[in-house]
Amino acid sequence: MTETDTNARTIHADTDTALAPLFASQPLLWEKFRRFNATLRHGDSHQQRLQELCRLRIAAIHACDAEWQVQTPGTSVSGSERQALMRGEPEGFAPHERAALALAEKLPFDHHGITDSEVQAVRAVIGDAGTVALMTAMAFADVRCRWLVTMSAAFPSPSANN
Repeated sequence: MTETDTNARTIHADTDTALAPLFASQPLLWEKFRRFNATLRHGDSHQQRLQELCRLRIAAIHACDAEWQVQTPGTSVSGSERQALMRGEPEGFAPHERAALALAEKLPFDHHGITDSEVQAVRAVIGDAGTVALMTAMAFADVRCRWLVTMSAAFPSPSANN
């Protein structure tokens, strides 16, 4: 097992259980999904924090509790920052973080509304590779949330029936 595989299991251990039914009949696809997921961790701690902030905002937009509860090791997001992300209030974040959160705000339901200038504001800070990695990670978070919300409706946990 590679370090990347270990990181993916750590980062998304909580969501793995919820997503497993979706891939139950396709174990090879499940493994490829998890490996690709692991590649999304890009850059230094600064870039990983941007990914984490955006992932959490996308989870909040979707009301995806399973994704919201995941805490990515090595990233620092305070309780008050998490609450601001939940409410969609980016004002307390640094300018470059607000720029990334503006992309995250639009990606789930208004991705065609993302402008070149909004992308450029992020690109100016984290470069081309970092921007591509961030946009890919956000798209993947959006997909994970959509799957998790759908799966929780299709396969409610036994405790939800009590």
